[in-house]
Amino acid sequence: MTNLKPLKTRFKRDFATGLVAVIKKLQSHDLWVDDMDKLHISVLAELSEKLEVKLLKADQTEFQLKLTPAIALSLRILYLEYIKDSTTYMGSKLLVISNEVDRVYN
Repeated sequence: MTNLKPLKTRFKRDFATGLVAVIKKLQSHDLWVDDMDKLHISVLAELSEKLEVKLLKADQTEFQLKLTPAIALSLRILYLEYIKDSTTYMGSKLLVISNEVDRVYN
């Protein structure tokens, strides 16, 4: 992994709102005993905070975000480990991001 530049992506308002809800739901579980899981959920929490600020500030239906490599990889893990369903709206959007993360950071 030689390219550690931020990944630029576009989020639609409804996707960002749904993603924040998914992350909050994951945070509410007391399943996080492994340090790797704790790291993953804490990075997703950072993204959730970033998205909440964007949603409050932006009155747009779509906005651009720069994802740090850690956040981008955490979204990939979120799709591969938890969502795993590309037939839903959330799953299809996360699959696209997951594939882009794999392409950029591989």
